[in-house]
Amino acid sequence: MATTTATLKRDSLPLLLLASAALTGGLFAGFKTLPQLIPCADPTAQSLTLALCITLVLQLLVYARWLGGRFRWVVGAQTALVLLGIWMGFYPISPLFSSGRIPVLQGFTVITRARGTVNVAPGAIVTLAGGRPAAFQPLTLIDNDNLRCYWTSASGGALDDPQSCATVYFPPQREYDILKVSLQPGCGLPHSEGQIKISILP
Repeated sequence: MATTTATLKRDSLPLLLLASAALTGGLFAGFKTLPQLIPCADPTAQSLTLALCITLVLQLLVYARWLGGRFRWVVGAQTALVLLGIWMGFYPISPLFSSGRIPVLQGFTVITRARGTVNVAPGAIVTLAGGRPAAFQPLTLIDNDNLRCYWTSASGGALDDPQSCATVYFPPQREYDILKVSLQPGCGLPHSEGQIKISILP
């Protein structure tokens, strides 16, 4: 009888691992739809860590009551994944984000009357009609509440608020301009700079 019980417990491990993986995936997808819950954390890492934590709690209940505390290595591995998610995804301590390996500036949102809203990469060339204003906003890891911005135009273009992260740019009477932004983020992230090259049509 003891042998049969041990066999059943051993045979149930793949099913439990599969169920845990499915649960983690489902919770992750659900948390991805929620707004930011943990300040200064990467949204993807936040969703994954929360999903792993809930799965870990359920695993502890199942392994303690149903499997008699066996397969502790599974719980240990799950705990290690949770700690890894916190370490890699929490901005102030992450070796990826706090070091600048993953840059704060991801791109720019450009809004014009002719083309509507488009997202462009840092350093991209944007064509604007002379005398037609355009709105610019940086795409960053964190929201604007934890970010300070300062815009400058290399060729004298006008900015309605150069110290706002969302600004309106008026092209100068030139053929070319470079719009630069300096970012000072919170959450322990490093200073960042970026630019957009402006081709100005007559």
